[in-house]
Amino acid sequence: MTPRNFKQGLSTETLTVPETAAYLNLSVETVRRLLLDGQIYGFRLGRGKVHILRDSVTKYLDEQQTLPVYDYAAQRRMQQLRRQRLKQLTREAAARARAAAHGPSRSTAAQRSTAAHRSPAAQRSAARPASARTPRAGRAS
Repeated sequence: MTPRNFKQGLSTETLTVPETAAYLNLSVETVRRLLLDGQIYGFRLGRGKVHILRDSVTKYLDEQQTLPVYDYAAQRRMQQLRRQRLKQLTREAAARARAAAHGPSRSTAAQRSTAAHRSPAAQRSAARPASARTPRAGRAS
């Protein structure tokens, strides 16, 4: 005798809730939750035990194996990279704030790099003291 809600094409082999829990290595409460959610199929005959179809259990196992596995190591690496980037951005922002607070000042290295890009005549002019520089002819002082 088959129950009225028995699905066509499935085997008649059934498991009880505790048997299914042991087979899936889950708790009895979790198996009942899977039944309520419709992830595995079962039926009750009268007021007796719940009978779970073995085919629905194997189908559930197949679906669980095809789900992607969550990579906790990758998540930790991403969090570490985010923390490092945040520290770097914080340091850069603090350096910009200090530079803005002290005004536009140039370091000696920056002055040297700017001097390297000047023409030779401009470099000679910059090297002489201001009193030694003479104004060009034809210009008003």
